[in-house]
Amino acid sequence: MQQEDSLSDLKDDQPFLAGIVSVDIVQNSMWKGDDYQRMRTKEKLRSVIEAQVGNEEAELLVWQGDGGKFIFNLSKSKSYEVMLMFSNRIQHLIFHFNEERGTLNKLPYQQDIWVRIACHAGELIYSRDPGNIHGDALNNLCHYEKEVGVPGYIVISHEVYRHLPTFYQERCEDHKVCTELGQTYIVDGKDTVCKMQFNDKQSSQLQQWITDAITVGNYKQLLYFSYTNERLKDLLLYQLPEINVKILTRNWVVEENEESIHNRALIANVSRNQDSSSRAWRKAYLIKGIASQLLKDLKLSIPEKKIEIRFYDSPPLFNGAILLNENDEGIAHVGVSKWEKPPKEGGSIYKLTKWPAFCLDSKDYIQARMIEYLKSRFEENWVKGLSYEEVCKMEETENRAMLEQVWSLDGKEYLIVCPHRKLKANLLPIVTYEDTMAVNTIERFLHQYRIRTKIFQIRMPEQYVGEWFPKEESIEIDNWPGHVMYICSKSLPTSLLSWLNEQNFPFEICNIGQEQPKVYHKKTGVAYFSPTDSESPEYRDYAVIAKFERLNRNSFGYIIAGIRAMGTWGAATFFTSKDGIRQLAELCKTKQFGALIEAKFDHEYPHGIVETSLITAPETF
Repeated sequence: MQQEDSLSDLKDDQPFLAGIVSVDIVQNSMWKGDDYQRMRTKEKLRSVIEAQVGNEEAELLVWQGDGGKFIFNLSKSKSYEVMLMFSNRIQHLIFHFNEERGTLNKLPYQQDIWVRIACHAGELIYSRDPGNIHGDALNNLCHYEKEVGVPGYIVISHEVYRHLPTFYQERCEDHKVCTELGQTYIVDGKDTVCKMQFNDKQSSQLQQWITDAITVGNYKQLLYFSYTNERLKDLLLYQLPEINVKILTRNWVVEENEESIHNRALIANVSRNQDSSSRAWRKAYLIKGIASQLLKDLKLSIPEKKIEIRFYDSPPLFNGAILLNENDEGIAHVGVSKWEKPPKEGGSIYKLTKWPAFCLDSKDYIQARMIEYLKSRFEENWVKGLSYEEVCKMEETENRAMLEQVWSLDGKEYLIVCPHRKLKANLLPIVTYEDTMAVNTIERFLHQYRIRTKIFQIRMPEQYVGEWFPKEESIEIDNWPGHVMYICSKSLPTSLLSWLNEQNFPFEICNIGQEQPKVYHKKTGVAYFSPTDSESPEYRDYAVIAKFERLNRNSFGYIIAGIRAMGTWGAATFFTSKDGIRQLAELCKTKQFGALIEAKFDHEYPHGIVETSLITAPETF
């Protein structure tokens, strides 16, 4: 067969050795959009590909809307390589074509185009009219390219493969055996090109991706990896009517345990007088709140909607969604959470600020494998995860265990001791507002566990000198068979203070009823005065909290004693709060402890406790 340097040198009806590249658009009949958008996208694709035919060794044979065939004159020694490099350029150009939305890719809803590229070689009969070029090699490729082609990849026949240098052959992976094309190969079959996308803190890109995807695709199921599910709850509940949704979110009990450890470190920093402007980590309550509201809304509003939610124990790793069709094929938009310890701005150690996500499509067989792997990890966490009811039960069990480390809930009645003063102008005794609020806080807390309480008011003397505590009342308290709660330092009998000091109680409560009351920390030698008494008063106070075994009574005594009255109210708030109980339970495993807390309050009406925190860790005695 006569060899010519270029196609232009060939004559009509002249046989020549041809390389044939087939470029075919995949599933374009399923594109969403109007006729103009689809037509213009195909036209733009054709112009981009034709621009790559910039030499005399190749020309467009035919373009029929869905794709085209290109022929190369393989007379030159490196023509097989030239044909493969041309195919490589087309393969990578498709990625950039899809990125140019509105300019090149005119399709709406973020739809990507996919092409199959197949290469074959053989003898053809030339014609200056490209439509009349013919031969078995061309017929075979046209007939079998769909069978052997792989979306997003280049597939070559054995005839092309055997003429390639070793370097190119090493890039090829065995593919299918075809009757007319022989053994076929995928070029760079272990590599893929996929898109990555930034997501803002609101996960707007993920939401748009889901919305666009369900518009153009027939998906039956959505698998959602989430941390708190605070961003997509409304979308998943109200905007996906025909899709079954499975949501994985973090177990809020596990989250709360991590939060507690992290937040204690913040408290330790403050207690060491380190500057800490970081905010506390508070996600557990959010996770539970969102889940309970979603399930409530689902039951009340759209009971026919199928949404399932389970809670995983592991740290949040993946974030994003997988959409699957009835054949279990689909697409994914999935990224990972960033771990940061300690976060500069505070909050959770798992961050999703500008989180990157892989955009995967199962049309690409490597990306399909990645989706399969992601799906398997979703299923693993789904199987190991707990239902909402199971996490609630887990929470109840853990809370009860922590609660009983701090509070005795054995059924014995609590005597709540609080001071009052009788004034001449009043017929009834006067109890400070803050002490009253502290008493109410303790009563409400104990009553929810069906523990009975009795208020025992102590009339205060005019002066707090010597053994000032009323003796009869002191004896009555000592003889009380149940537990005793002392509200305010003025409710503490002087005999009790002496006994606690003998037991190496870590604090000394000084100057009770005087102008400058204080708490002395024996271990550090630091004296704490109320910030409300400073020259520039601050809206915070300190308080001693304690638990101890009563002498010869098989019961416990509790102390909540602020330096000033607001500290007492704050101590009651801390002692009965879930977070306060957790901290005490985790930091102190013995039956007796004492600690100092800080209470911040709102001075404007209505007054209230804003925040409470430990200043010193609980100390045993």
